[in-house]
Amino acid sequence: MIFKNCKLSNLLRFNFRFKRTGNNIKNKNGDNVGGNKTTNNAVVIFNLNSETELSGQIEQLMNNTLANYTPDLAQNYAQEIVDAVNKVPQAKKITPKLSTYSTITESLKYMDETEKRSLFANLIASAMNRDTSNSHQDAFVRIIEQLNKNDIQVLKHIINIGLQLRGVISITKYAEPESQSNRTFSYLESILFSRYSGEKREIPVSNEELRQDTMSLENFLRLGLFELNNLGFKLSDPLYYDVYETSTLYQNYKQQFGEKALNIRYNSVSPTKLCEEFVQICFNSNI
Repeated sequence: MIFKNCKLSNLLRFNFRFKRTGNNIKNKNGDNVGGNKTTNNAVVIFNLNSETELSGQIEQLMNNTLANYTPDLAQNYAQEIVDAVNKVPQAKKITPKLSTYSTITESLKYMDETEKRSLFANLIASAMNRDTSNSHQDAFVRIIEQLNKNDIQVLKHIINIGLQLRGVISITKYAEPESQSNRTFSYLESILFSRYSGEKREIPVSNEELRQDTMSLENFLRLGLFELNNLGFKLSDPLYYDVYETSTLYQNYKQQFGEKALNIRYNSVSPTKLCEEFVQICFNSNI
């Protein structure tokens, strides 16, 4: 099978060929490269149609990577890469750096999550774009590896409405009566985050949603995609914090300890420059 309409430049084109060989998988030279007892095994032949040594090395890297997938999945993912690369303007297409390409393909070998494969396809396309080939592709590979499904969904949601400030809160409980001057406190929630901060919602977020989004934020902070602003004051728009104060979690704390025993510390988080570049490259989004 050959994918058509995959032209990358006058010298670079993608071809994906499948040879079905019964119990064995063979490459385009007829060499046995593996197989099992099923009859639907196939090997994907990835060809840049260039005679350079670099192109040959890149072809081998991609062939080795796609060979780890089932035939149908390899075909779908190959097409996904083609679609991403075809978005690159013709005059800006270049042969990707071998070091960058090898890092990407090594991570792809055992990648079974659809959301991540889409990010990697865009990353491959960026490596073949003269304007973005010097971006932080190697760092982005490691970032993608450390994202889970909820992390990607949170980023997509934030991208759809524009990367901007998001409110976060911490909830503490005073351990001493309010009348005492030297009160101590203990954290109930050191930080709470919701992707819906700043948005008007009719239905309160569930405790599980808050937990998942908060864990995603902690991951973003660790990866350098977001930063805690430590403003020391509350953002003026109450929508930034309504999502927390209307949550079941907060209402349960208020009922359990009493509102006067609780202290909410208001703060905000915002995307870093690294996050903006990551979104532009891997989500193919102009923010």
